[in-house]
Amino acid sequence: FMAVPAHDDRDYAFAKKYNLPIKEVISGGNIDEQAYTEDGIMVNSESPEEFDEYFWKTMLSNNYIKGDFLERHTISNEILTDFDKYMKAVCIASNKSNYLSKNNNNVLRIPSLLNKFPSANIILVYRDPLEHAKSLLKQHQKFCLLQKTDPFALEYFNYLGHHEFGLNQKPFKLNEENNITTKFTDINYWLNNWLNYYTYIFSIANEKITFISFDDLCNQPNTITAYLNRLIEPDNPIVINENYTPKQHDYLNYNEELKKKCDAIYTNLNGLRKYAS
Repeated sequence: FMAVPAHDDRDYAFAKKYNLPIKEVISGGNIDEQAYTEDGIMVNSESPEEFDEYFWKTMLSNNYIKGDFLERHTISNEILTDFDKYMKAVCIASNKSNYLSKNNNNVLRIPSLLNKFPSANIILVYRDPLEHAKSLLKQHQKFCLLQKTDPFALEYFNYLGHHEFGLNQKPFKLNEENNITTKFTDINYWLNNWLNYYTYIFSIANEKITFISFDDLCNQPNTITAYLNRLIEPDNPIVINENYTPKQHDYLNYNEELKKKCDAIYTNLNGLRKYAS
């Protein structure tokens, strides 16, 4: 029994039968009608984590958010000290000892964060590039549809500083050679974003960045969770008992040369797995 009735068909049926509460954790479906078991955005969690991108938006005066991209930036020690105070306040309010930042935009400032917080652990999950690109495109299409029917959704994500998907999608500009295009509906756009993102990540890889393969997490959850529990020593151990089989995406035509470049980086990332024998 996984105890996630909003997002597991068996748990959903059990909760409905016995009139148990069903708490939405991942957006994207209608849990009044059925369990939502696909990819989505985490909307309900009790971890000591906040929407900390708004902190950076405020302290940096949105200066890294450009018209059609988000750029990499260096953060002053003064602002990083304020962020340290912010994290401690969140932990105190939550009665927790560790702060978890689930923020894609942190890749724009990894060197600054590690310089200020050398004991921090950065955990980066990566996925087969083509399957990842298909998933990103699917999420983008969903958020575009949502934001067209609900203007507040677009306003809300802009307010939070998250532009991963939707009508105001902006890629990361991680180096001067970034080939930023505007063909959001093209699978090659998302493959190119994957290549830019992970080429940069691979270039700054060090002992404080832990690389976790999405496939390993799905197929060897006990191995991955055991490793993470040793690494971060959480108050409550991470437990994932069941393997997970991602839903297959439809075939899409893609640029063969672009995919080869992505696959080469993917092979390099696999070589950085510390838990792999």
